[in-house]
Amino acid sequence: MINKNLLICLLVVVSVTFLSAQGVDFEAQYHDNTIYLQQGLLGMKYIKSGKSYPLLGISSELFHYPESRELYKKYLFMRLLSLGVLLGGPIISTSLIKNDPGSFITISLGSLALGVFSALESVNKLNKAVWVYNRESLKESYENNGSSYKPNDWKRQESNP
Repeated sequence: MINKNLLICLLVVVSVTFLSAQGVDFEAQYHDNTIYLQQGLLGMKYIKSGKSYPLLGISSELFHYPESRELYKKYLFMRLLSLGVLLGGPIISTSLIKNDPGSFITISLGSLALGVFSALESVNKLNKAVWVYNRESLKESYENNGSSYKPNDWKRQESNP
C-alpha cells in the first residue's frame, strides 16, 4: 500500500516537473522568436526578444518566410499608394480649380477617402504579415525541437495574402 502511494506521488511530481519544463521552453521560444508592433512617440516600432527596433528594420524579419514577405510587399504598396493619393490629390485638384470648381471638391474628398482607406489597409497588411511571421516562426521552432507530436493543422490556419 505504501509503495503504491509512493509510486503515485513520484508519478505526479515527475509529471508536474515535465509539464512545467515544457511551459518554460515554449515561453522562451515565444519570447525570443515572435515580434509585435508598438506605437511609439516618434512612430511605429517593433519588439523582438524584449528589444525595440525601428519599423524600417522589420523587413529583414518578415522576409524570412514567403507568406509574410508577400504581405509586407502589399503593405509597402498600399503605404506608397496612400501617400501618393494624399499628396497628389490636392495638387491635381488645385490645378483644376480654375476650369471646374466642382471637380476641386470631388477630387479633394475622393483623394482623402482613398488615401485614408489605403493607409488603414496598409496597417492591416502589416499586422497580418507580423501574425504570419509569428505563426511560421513558432511552427519552425516547434518542428526543430524534435517533438514526437506533429500537429497536422498548421496548414488549416494559413491565410491568403
